[in-house]
Amino acid sequence: MKNLIKVVIAILTVVTVFTVPLIKPLKGHAEYTITYDFTGLEIPEGESATFTVDEATMQLFRTDDAHISTFVSALAGKYKVGNAVINESAEFNYIKAVLNGTLPGGLHRASYITMAAPSSALAYGNGTYIDINKTTQTLTYFKDGSAVYSTPIVTGSVAAGHDTPSGVYSIQYKQRDRVLRGEDYESPVKYWMRFTGNIGLHDANWRSSFGGEIYKRKGSHGCVNIPPANMPYLYQECPVGTVVVVHEDEALLAQQAAEAAQQAALEALLAQQQAALEALAAQQAAEVQAAQDGTVVVDQVEQIYSVD
Repeated sequence: MKNLIKVVIAILTVVTVFTVPLIKPLKGHAEYTITYDFTGLEIPEGESATFTVDEATMQLFRTDDAHISTFVSALAGKYKVGNAVINESAEFNYIKAVLNGTLPGGLHRASYITMAAPSSALAYGNGTYIDINKTTQTLTYFKDGSAVYSTPIVTGSVAAGHDTPSGVYSIQYKQRDRVLRGEDYESPVKYWMRFTGNIGLHDANWRSSFGGEIYKRKGSHGCVNIPPANMPYLYQECPVGTVVVVHEDEALLAQQAAEAAQQAALEALLAQQQAALEALAAQQAAEVQAAQDGTVVVDQVEQIYSVD
């Protein structure tokens, strides 16, 4: 049996060596690999400071977004830095951008987000609770006042009026392999954790990406959608009765509003400058044309009164 396994491994190795070079290159940029650089960070013992996603894996990512989500979740679980973890949503979008040719591959520093416990961490469930931040579209699980797990999510659609309600709740019950039904949908899920009314946490295998601004127009009917790869951990670690805090990040919203106002002011200033430049260019063009017209008139007069 061992000899058979060795033969199979040898065959697969030969096939890989000869077929990988024949794989059609990705379109877009010249660099078709991504090398994660963790230099200066506390990396797992025995691991290199760099991790390269080879061309064959990039081709696999191109076939199905679920492969990217699984990879990024595994990367986030492995390379933690104190109270910070890899921003899974940002890394998913970066890999997609490389695949689409809008960003270059090559050396890349992962994006991290801080998971430090807020000042109110001990106010809920003696410090053990699920924090759902609708503004950052992030779910963080706090245990004994410390953030131990984080995942990008998609909450209720704001545009459709299904915004996930803010408040302090608790997990009422959990169920495996349930079919969620509504007026216009029927969605089977593997994990279901209800915390208020018909709203709860569940996996969403129909989504290819999570986080960002998806929730604004293409969010859920109110539930908290979680990547399928991340849901088993929460289902196992969070028993019935676990406190669930749903909220917006007021400080971040204020910062975003200020940045938006600043950006609008900058764009207005640039528009004014552009209009001034266009007016100056038009004036200069008119002056040049007037000078040229004057030269033509002089030439015509000289031709009329010229004598051989």
